[in-house]
Amino acid sequence: KVDAALREIYYNDQYEWADNGVEGAQPSGPRVFDLPTVAIHEVGHGLSAAHFGNIGTRSDGSLVANPRASMNAIYGGTLRELQGRDVGSHCSNWAQWPNN
Repeated sequence: KVDAALREIYYNDQYEWADNGVEGAQPSGPRVFDLPTVAIHEVGHGLSAAHFGNIGTRSDGSLVANPRASMNAIYGGTLRELQGRDVGSHCSNWAQWPNN
């Protein structure tokens, strides 16, 4: 796990980012993404967490993840707290540290 301290995360400045919980299609322009939500997800990757959950399609064609978690493979809107599956994944990845 020593290499976890050396991981870098980059955020694409071609996206529209917000930190006030506002997201989705905005009347005046492109889709806006919640930066804290994306940061939590990407830091999860930095701590060795992988994507999980099932991705399905709603009747309107939009994607939905089940169960909803920070580490879903799709952006599902503002989610600023770890969910049960996120916590369980983190614990299983790091339970033996620093002994492994």
